[in-house]
Amino acid sequence: VLDRFTFASSFGLLRHRTVLGTFLGFFAYDYVWFVFVYWLPGYLRLERHFTPAQMAFHASVPFLVMSIVIVLSGAATDRLIAAGFRELRVRKTFIAVGFAIALAIVPAGLVHDNATSVWLLLISLCGLGLAAPNTWSITQACCTKRLVGTVSGIQNCGGNVAGIIAPWLTGAIAYRTGSFAAAFVLCGFILVAGAVA
Repeated sequence: VLDRFTFASSFGLLRHRTVLGTFLGFFAYDYVWFVFVYWLPGYLRLERHFTPAQMAFHASVPFLVMSIVIVLSGAATDRLIAAGFRELRVRKTFIAVGFAIALAIVPAGLVHDNATSVWLLLISLCGLGLAAPNTWSITQACCTKRLVGTVSGIQNCGGNVAGIIAPWLTGAIAYRTGSFAAAFVLCGFILVAGAVA
């Protein structure tokens, strides 16, 4: 029974594919999210040599566009579910497609043209925006009500672990290689793994 769960035994739920999938999926989402939050301004300044004014504009507008995509994505998934499509399938599809679009972060770090890189980063953030409402609501679609809080906590733990690793590892890779390209490629591998999960 739920009231007999302890902190340690709650993590035993990770042996279930659904719980492990949400944990890993949210790890992937938050890993890339924290790379953007902590390193987008630094990337634009250090690697793309943007002026402070350019950096401020190009580091903020993509988040504004992403915010709009998040609202539209949430509304679209609700409409599809209300129209009779299976909730879990709809949410998984939006997450997987969003992660696929977010893979634009990989070529963003490889192209030479600054404008192309900025557009690719904006597209990548829009992909995260497409996935965002569903990463939070998927636990309600795949768990019984008595486990939603516990599984949501496990899922958020995965995201927080990513939030610890991503800023440090991205900085370490950029420092050692002199470029963010390898760090962005790593984001691509993590997104693919998250979509599969």
